[in-house]
Amino acid sequence: MKARTASRIGAFVVDCFIVAVIITLLTGFLPTSKKYDEAYDKQNEIIESVVKGEKELDEIYDDLYETRYTLDRESIHITLVSALVYLGYFGTFAFYKNGQTLGKKLAHIKIEAKNNTNLTFILRAALIHGVYVSLLTVIGVLLLDKTSYATFYALLSIINFIILFISLICVAVRQDGKGIHDLLFKTSVIKE
Repeated sequence: MKARTASRIGAFVVDCFIVAVIITLLTGFLPTSKKYDEAYDKQNEIIESVVKGEKELDEIYDDLYETRYTLDRESIHITLVSALVYLGYFGTFAFYKNGQTLGKKLAHIKIEAKNNTNLTFILRAALIHGVYVSLLTVIGVLLLDKTSYATFYALLSIINFIILFISLICVAVRQDGKGIHDLLFKTSVIKE
């Protein structure tokens, strides 16, 4: 029997919290570069100026693109660690725990895969958790100039949002409760 949408969302929230804690523990001690720290401060200044009404959004695009580029370029190691944690937890851990993460265990639901392989779980996790965006971001920041990267990053963000939005709608309205990630990788989230 298919899992309720509320159970899936609850499990997702719990799992994302767990992953955030793991990533923080693994990356929190990693040093950041001076360029990263300066870009981080600059980004905060830019956001603050917009919030206070001192600047309009169209005035800050160039500065914001430049800080985003620097932040992403200077934090590649953190991005890669985060991607590995997402794939490990939502992919490999779920595979070896019979389709369950800790959040799914608490919600009494699990992933059932027609092609029950670790690769199926990893690819499913990469799609629904935006890991492909992280990995493409790393490639983009290494290969593209700041202007091209800004366009590339914006496009990736839009595509990721659309995939997540459509998937959530599918989970909520489809009779079988399958999202895009379930349809592509022939999985179902069912009650335990």
